[in-house]
Amino acid sequence: VSEYSVSALPQLLSKKLEVILDAATDASSSSDQKQEQQTQDDHHPKAEIRQALSETFIELDKTAPAEKSGGCTASIVLQLGRYVYVANAGDSRSMIVTYNKSTSDVNN
Repeated sequence: VSEYSVSALPQLLSKKLEVILDAATDASSSSDQKQEQQTQDDHHPKAEIRQALSETFIELDKTAPAEKSGGCTASIVLQLGRYVYVANAGDSRSMIVTYNKSTSDVNN
């Protein structure tokens, strides 16, 4: 199941993101080209991307081989511009950790 997930998850998500981001690019290019960053952020398809992540995990669960091999955990960290999306399925925890070089602090 894990080998299937490693190969299928990126393909499934990529197809969904391509459609969403192409539509967002078309929408923003049809408006005034001199928009400021705040206005461009308004066109970022946050809800659509969250939905695509959820649908990808559900589709992966439905199409995974039905082998008796235990379980599988999948975690995704997706960065698109200044936005970071985190998705997880399974019984393992995922954490985002930052490191500050000047203070040697690690935060999660």
